[in-house]
Amino acid sequence: MPATGFNLNEVNYIKIRYRRPTTCHLYDDIFIEKNGYTRIVAIRAIKLNENNCEDATEEGPYEVELPFKPTEVETYTFKFWTGTNNQGVDEYITREVVIN
Repeated sequence: MPATGFNLNEVNYIKIRYRRPTTCHLYDDIFIEKNGYTRIVAIRAIKLNENNCEDATEEGPYEVELPFKPTEVETYTFKFWTGTNNQGVDEYITREVVIN
């Protein structure tokens, strides 16, 4: 995330780093859920139907870019999904961005 904020009506790019849990998981797309000025963001993956999957958490991290074009001067909140905890509750890294 930028240290100085994003520019209004310009495409800004957010670098997202991720790791695959197994060698059978492949990047598919970026999931985005919008709610007002909050964006929930996650990596969408597909899992191959294979029996010989290996742990891949030591690989990467891989990186993709999320284009974001703010159209209002506001503070946007980005919640980057990191997985679920032991109780099955979603966990996020939350960052706020001011639009210039």
